[in-house]
Amino acid sequence: MNQVYELFQEDEILKLRNLEALKEKPYYVDFFNSKILTQLKTTGKNSLLAKACGITKGLRTVVDTTAGLGIDSIMLAKLGFDVVCLERNEMIFKLLADGLARAQMDDRFLKFISGKIQALNMDAINYLKSLDENFRPEVIYLDPMFPDKKSLSKKEMRWLKEIVGEDPDSVELFEVALKVVRNRVVVKRSQQNEKINSLKPAIVFEGNSIRYDVYQVPCSECL
Repeated sequence: MNQVYELFQEDEILKLRNLEALKEKPYYVDFFNSKILTQLKTTGKNSLLAKACGITKGLRTVVDTTAGLGIDSIMLAKLGFDVVCLERNEMIFKLLADGLARAQMDDRFLKFISGKIQALNMDAINYLKSLDENFRPEVIYLDPMFPDKKSLSKKEMRWLKEIVGEDPDSVELFEVALKVVRNRVVVKRSQQNEKINSLKPAIVFEGNSIRYDVYQVPCSECL
């Protein structure tokens, strides 16, 4: 674990603090804040995330390989997906697991979280390689750490960046995902970022600041 940061329990909530900046408020996964609750209400089947992951095409199983603080996983579950969310960093995973556990005790979340999200503290590449042929997901979702500083302006993203670091194996993860997935791999990027590799996405769903590059299989270039 990163020695600059530590986890501690306060008011039955697992929190993270920066030992070099103790004046900064601790951070914890809070799915109850107004921004996330608003997102949950407004993220429907016509949202970019829903379209990119194929909810209107009847797809229902997704592996979020870079779960981080769990916001996209929560949104995917709300849309109706069965979600396996993977986070390999132990410190971030503990924050995520604590946030999910508290959410499952609230009626606003229980109806679409219960039985819909499985969180695992695992390396995504190893997880995907271990999958049995009969349990391959329809969708694999990647949200690698954006290298540009603009995406890290908020405290939680800055702390996440410092704890997790870059994702140097994101291209390898993408390539493994293409070999395992049953329908599509979705890569979330900022508009400033290049494609994850030289392959051309089958579809691109663009927003103001982010986009979703969708790679569908079978794809002769992907194998």
